[in-house]
Amino acid sequence: MLCTGAGALSQPVTLDELLARANQHPEVATAETEVEGALGVRAAADRDPLPTVSTSLASIDLQNGLGAGSLAGGKRVDKGVGIDWTWERGDKRMHRTRSAEYSIAAYRLEQAEVLVRRKIAIANAFW
Repeated sequence: MLCTGAGALSQPVTLDELLARANQHPEVATAETEVEGALGVRAAADRDPLPTVSTSLASIDLQNGLGAGSLAGGKRVDKGVGIDWTWERGDKRMHRTRSAEYSIAAYRLEQAEVLVRRKIAIANAFW
C-alpha cells in the first residue's frame, strides 16, 4: 500500500483506488478528446456540401472613374455574382461517413490502449 502525505501513514491508498483514478490522467483525457473530435468529423462528413456564393468586380473604367451612384447600378464596373453547388455522385457522402466511422473506431481502440498502459504503469509503480 502507498501512503499519502509527507511521510505520515495517515491514509493508505490501495491499488484499486489508484487504478480507478487512471481515467483522470492527462494522456487518457487527450485520447478521449481525440474520440470526441472524430465524432465531430463524422457529423461533418454526413452532410451534403453547402453551396458557395461568390462575387467579383472587374473592368473598372480608369479614364472616367467609377461614376456616381450605388455600386449595384450607377458605378462603371463589371459586376458578377455566382452560386456554385457541388453535385456528388457515386455515394461519396456514404464513403466519407464510413471513413469517419473507421477513424472513430481507431481512436476508441487507441483510447483503450492508453488506459491499459496507464494502469500497467500504475501497477508497476505500486509494486
